[in-house]
Amino acid sequence: VAAIDRYPYIASLTNERSHTCGGTLIADDIILSAAHCGGYFDGIDLGRYNMKDKSEKFERYNIEKSIIHPQYKDAAGSFDNDFLVVKMYGWSAGRTLSNINSNRVMPAGTEELYVAGWGVVNTDTKQVADKLRDVSVNYMSNAQCKTKKGWLEGYMQMYTLENKITDNMICALDD
Repeated sequence: VAAIDRYPYIASLTNERSHTCGGTLIADDIILSAAHCGGYFDGIDLGRYNMKDKSEKFERYNIEKSIIHPQYKDAAGSFDNDFLVVKMYGWSAGRTLSNINSNRVMPAGTEELYVAGWGVVNTDTKQVADKLRDVSVNYMSNAQCKTKKGWLEGYMQMYTLENKITDNMICALDD
């Protein structure tokens, strides 16, 4: 479970006030999320931590506009260009914004990175997290990522990322 104030820029994209996808506040009125979330939400909650806490104070916004990356192709089975930008009605004044890394040589080595959200915590029951979670993972180069192979549960063939990783992606590994 993440520390309560660790990620003030994390957004919950909601459908009928239920969490559907995560996002990141990158400007006072702009959320960055994943294109594969497009069309599955109708609102934005900022400052959420515990989805079950009815007394929790947070900001709720409507969506003015959302734009999926023009080169994202969901039907292709790839997550290349999996970017979505959402403009909120209103501004989140005073909330900390996420820093966007524009340095192509960072991260490097096996630098520690963090992933945060309210995703699935039990793959058997598909139970999702009530409280914001985070996990530390280690960066790996895209070249290393392309060499990874493994067995997917329920499939009889080896799975590889060789033709799935592009320069628009970043890879990480949890040992």
